[in-house]
Amino acid sequence: MPETTSPEGTSLGGAGLGGATSGETDLGGASSTNSSCPDGTFSDEGGTVCTPHTLCDWDEIKVAAGTPVADTVCAAGSEYRQFGSIGSDGAEDVAMAPDGGVYVVGHLIALLVATPTSFLRRFDAQGRVLWERHFGANSPDHAHRVAAGPGGRVVVLSVDQEDWSTETLGTHLLEFDAAGNKLWDLMVTPSANNHATSLALDASGAIFVAGRTSESLDSNHEGGWDAFVHKFDRAGSFVWGRQIGTTEDDLPSAVAIAPDGSVRVVGSTAGALGGSSHGGRDAFVWALGEDGQDLWLDQFGTAEDDWATAAVVGPQAGYVTGGTAGNLAGNGNGNSDVFVREFDHVGVELGRVQLESELPIEGVGLALDGENLQVLAQQTGPSEVAGAQTDAVLLTYSEQVLAPPWLTFGGEENDYPAGIVADEGGHVFVVGQTYSDLQRPNLGDSDAFVARFDLPEP
Repeated sequence: MPETTSPEGTSLGGAGLGGATSGETDLGGASSTNSSCPDGTFSDEGGTVCTPHTLCDWDEIKVAAGTPVADTVCAAGSEYRQFGSIGSDGAEDVAMAPDGGVYVVGHLIALLVATPTSFLRRFDAQGRVLWERHFGANSPDHAHRVAAGPGGRVVVLSVDQEDWSTETLGTHLLEFDAAGNKLWDLMVTPSANNHATSLALDASGAIFVAGRTSESLDSNHEGGWDAFVHKFDRAGSFVWGRQIGTTEDDLPSAVAIAPDGSVRVVGSTAGALGGSSHGGRDAFVWALGEDGQDLWLDQFGTAEDDWATAAVVGPQAGYVTGGTAGNLAGNGNGNSDVFVREFDHVGVELGRVQLESELPIEGVGLALDGENLQVLAQQTGPSEVAGAQTDAVLLTYSEQVLAPPWLTFGGEENDYPAGIVADEGGHVFVVGQTYSDLQRPNLGDSDAFVARFDLPEP
């Protein structure tokens, strides 16, 4: 990719994250000079109309560059962009950019001394890297959530750690503009007793962070880990905070914003957070108004373990996914099944489905594509076949039905999906960590990946 310089002065050119960065790789062809058409366009032999050169799509490669008398020639390429260093790298989350491209965040481990440990990489709609930023050079840093706002604004949630095996030292919010310039960096939970896990922006640009705490952060600590959610304004100033919990561990995993600005926090609890415990861990949905006042709290589960991992709220309903080891909406397999639960805006359940599978599988992400709900899941294969190989799975939920997977993907080694987002053009983008050779040979222990897939026909 073209060499760029981060706001902190780190060169991100050839020495940055390695790997194929563009669907626009030249395999041949050459440009010629012709004054009849401006650069980037071509005309036929008559030369009366100048037409812009075709941009090769995300899953194409450029075979021949466009000239003043011929269009670009594209050929089939790969859905994947795989990138990384000689260490252990992975992508953690993805958000849509205004032009149909995506922002991807993740981590780098075991690089050279003083090399930053987190990245934010910007792809355009054709899969080309526009810019990349590294941060967190002073201590291990784990950028694990990203959210995009108006005008190309992007906010990153990043966790500082003493080392990669210990508890967090605190959580940062960082904001970047559309060109990748860092606007501010704010420590929002400066304690190992507070661990932020999720991030969302509302339509006004306000920032919401949810996580867990083992101290009295916003109210009295109940015991174990409590759940919290904080609201910040566009400039990163604190607006309000809420904390709830039981004497057991209450672990939020995701926060989502409804179209009316209200908030949903989902996760798991080992206590009686929103009613009686069903046994083991239960899933929960905590709804708050945009002012932080409680709207409703729902706890659901089975006698076995049940946990919520992701949520999304649309104009008509909200949705949560995760895993269940019981019979939440069907006959469980005794390991884990992926589930989807649909609820209206006052917490009334509209649907509950469970995909009964012979293999352990759990939902890890949700995306509304305008027509249906797309579910990203992680599936583990039988050890006697693939050494407990882990793959990514995509499913569609529509009209209270969770259809069988329409795509299972991964390589010969473990591949861990982490985030999903859908555009308005019939595609989903998935990010994660791969130990396989998805697009090219793995550069180290593991690489980050982002993939774009076409949605199936209805």
